[in-house]
Amino acid sequence: MKQQSTSKGFAILSVSTMLIKVLALVYLPVQAAVMHDYGNGIIAAGMTLYMMIYSVTNVGLPSIVSKMVAERSALGDYRCTQRILRVASVMLGVLGVAATLFTYFGAGALAAYAAFPTEAVLMFKVIAPTLLFSCVSCALRGYFQGRRNMVPTAIAQLIEQVLNTIFTALFVWLLYRIAQHAGADLHTSYSFGAAGSAVGTVVGAIGSALFLGYLFTVVMRKQRHKELQEQTYDGPTLDSRTIFQEILRYAVPALIGSIAANAANMIDTYTCIRSMQWGGMANDLASSLYGIYTTQYGRLFTVAIGFTNPLVFTMVPAVAAALAVGNRKLFRHRLAESYKLVYLLMIPIISGMMFLAKPSITLIFFHRNNGSDLLVFGVWTAVLSVIAAVQGGLLIAGGAPLAGPVNTIIGMGPKILCNLLLVPIHSVNVKGAIIGNAVGWLVTIVLNDRVARKRLGVGSCGLRSLRAPVFGAAVMGGACWLIYHALYTPFAPRRAGEMNIAASDVSLLITVAAGIFIYFSVMIKIGGVSAEDIAKLPMGGRLLRLLRKVPFLRKNLQPKPMAQEGGNGRD
Repeated sequence: MKQQSTSKGFAILSVSTMLIKVLALVYLPVQAAVMHDYGNGIIAAGMTLYMMIYSVTNVGLPSIVSKMVAERSALGDYRCTQRILRVASVMLGVLGVAATLFTYFGAGALAAYAAFPTEAVLMFKVIAPTLLFSCVSCALRGYFQGRRNMVPTAIAQLIEQVLNTIFTALFVWLLYRIAQHAGADLHTSYSFGAAGSAVGTVVGAIGSALFLGYLFTVVMRKQRHKELQEQTYDGPTLDSRTIFQEILRYAVPALIGSIAANAANMIDTYTCIRSMQWGGMANDLASSLYGIYTTQYGRLFTVAIGFTNPLVFTMVPAVAAALAVGNRKLFRHRLAESYKLVYLLMIPIISGMMFLAKPSITLIFFHRNNGSDLLVFGVWTAVLSVIAAVQGGLLIAGGAPLAGPVNTIIGMGPKILCNLLLVPIHSVNVKGAIIGNAVGWLVTIVLNDRVARKRLGVGSCGLRSLRAPVFGAAVMGGACWLIYHALYTPFAPRRAGEMNIAASDVSLLITVAAGIFIYFSVMIKIGGVSAEDIAKLPMGGRLLRLLRKVPFLRKNLQPKPMAQEGGNGRD
């Protein structure tokens, strides 16, 4: 089984993730046209609770399995890696069945928590089987990631999202239309449409599980057998009981981590609509504002942080392997490389969304583009989210898995206060939830950094790697604003508030292409990125070849001798 470096694994998962993000946006115009802001609120609330149950069910096992497999693989103990997978699979199978039954029979209570006591019930019943199939995939994803082979995970995610996109768009429209033709009222029709969105999730999870299972049991059967036959490691190993106990040791912190990771969304699901109603806002308006916040702002926010999970997935086994063999130099190198890669890609995305918020939302949601002010107001907080997530991965790899989740939960205290105090104010409404997110993440970052400095002897914020991307992205953002308006203004409607969607979309796509060139040109000229850094990015080889054709950049991108990753010595 071929292993990849941290940067290559990150690149593979990043390409997959960004394709997934694009595919996840493809069905949104259909969903928005059918469900409107109110119906989108139902789907978003239901998916938030589903993700919470899913996270609690798999109790962080992909990361735990990844860490354990990486450590045993680094020692050459391949028999133990197979044993780890078997134990994890049994545990996840039991948890998946339990979660499926809980979600199906507890649909009424879950819908009431989501503030849609009648409209969301059917959605929870339909989505319940997804939890079983998702759990089947979790252990295999952790195994492949622990072996530092990110291709299976990337392909499985793509299969899942392609199926999800096709069947979500189809069944949202189909079930909504069936309800309408049957004479159902609008809220009942929204309930059927929300259930249709769950069909895509179920089908996608089944496809992913079948692919990973086939890959492991059939395609890689000979390769696994060869590894076991040729194993030379004869040192101390782990039996099934020890593996089970070790997983439980990490599962408790991971369970807390799962709760922590979804805490902000869970708080918003429970408090946003209710808080706006407490402030005197009508139910339909409050639900629609929540739908705009969770769908328009929330979906583009996930694009901004889209590189975080691939980074953490690849960083944890890489950093854990470096620490397992006592190579501090390699450990520091991999941590610094992780921050540099994610900032290099994330900061220009954030800048572009802030400067081109309305065109970005219009590209996806057409005329339903009321979330642009939220995007300008809050997308920068993605930086805080990413820092906290990377810190959590670092602490897991460093043997302090409980610290990150506990610190995140502590940070949710100020988040709750912000929601309760600010969201009821009519002029603030859901912006109060964004402020709460920022305050909560800041508290978490400070606490995580203290633990990292004390336990691992390193600063964990990577702020030094942030300066050049911020400057380059600011220049790019200003230039993109000018380019977009120069292209779009001649075609803009004369009436205020109207948009020529086709002209806006074409202008935006041209502007994005120009923005990529401007950003990397600035970064290259100020020394913020080297040819080697660009080569590590997703599609970096092709981008580097294109940039080397630019006369005023060619000199700055001459190839240099590649140093071996992190050195070989101990320090």
